[in-house]
Amino acid sequence: SSDAAPRGSWKFVENLLGALFMGLGLQVGGVDWGGYKDEVRTASDYRKIDDVLRMVISGSPAQNKRLTRYLEKCFCAGQITYGIHTSTHTLLTCLILDRSDCHFHLIDGADGGYAMAAKALKSCLRRTAQCV
Repeated sequence: SSDAAPRGSWKFVENLLGALFMGLGLQVGGVDWGGYKDEVRTASDYRKIDDVLRMVISGSPAQNKRLTRYLEKCFCAGQITYGIHTSTHTLLTCLILDRSDCHFHLIDGADGGYAMAAKALKSCLRRTAQCV
């Protein structure tokens, strides 16, 4: 038998320490934990590429419904084509080129996110083609 604690227990401790360090604004291990959330937000990818806006946003089910209705209204008016996918969890992937000042974060839905939204976009494009 192993004396090691289950991996989930360590993740809990890591998350607890992270929350404590951030809440107290400590500097530990060369990281300014007080400014960490702002740094993650600033270093997150938000660029518009190929005239396509891609984003992950957080909202309630009611807000999601309102957004989907708005996008569908704009689609029916011929203003946009869109793809949307709802996830209950997200993934944050960090690309670290230099820990002190050169890194960025990619955010996606944990269950296919952008790939599933792209599938929905293709479906929307087919609907557009049928309207022409």
